[in-house]
Amino acid sequence: LFFCCLLPSPQCVILSTCFPYQYHFADQSLTWTEAQTYCRQKHTDLVSIRNSEELNQLINTLSSVGHSSEVWIGLFKEFDWKWSDGFNGTGVEYRNWESTQPNNELYVMNAGTGLWWDNGATTQFPCVCYTALHFQRLPVVLTRWIGLRSSWPRL
Repeated sequence: LFFCCLLPSPQCVILSTCFPYQYHFADQSLTWTEAQTYCRQKHTDLVSIRNSEELNQLINTLSSVGHSSEVWIGLFKEFDWKWSDGFNGTGVEYRNWESTQPNNELYVMNAGTGLWWDNGATTQFPCVCYTALHFQRLPVVLTRWIGLRSSWPRL
């Protein structure tokens, strides 16, 4: 859940709740490329993680289904580290490597602790996909009304 401030002022704050994507846990053993294919067929792609809040969202998603071990995420190495969905905006450099990682494998999995490990092409894990949600911002208007009650007409 994100809150986007659209129009701050002392009298009125307009907030928009933004749900840009939804995570989906696929509880089946897949190689990274199989996981990528699965996610692209059933959802949008393997999950990209741009910051610690999204990492916490991933961990909470896994906890909610009782999963506490490794899953594939969308990070892979092709000369440089890239996200499967092509994401290259703010947060593209975010990483949460375990202290001994990476060690020159091609694909990245998230351990149950939230730390990342790179792994080989034939290893199989469940995966986390995401679905991009096309949303319209629905403003929620919060106004200051303290002190205004005295000016309201009496019924």
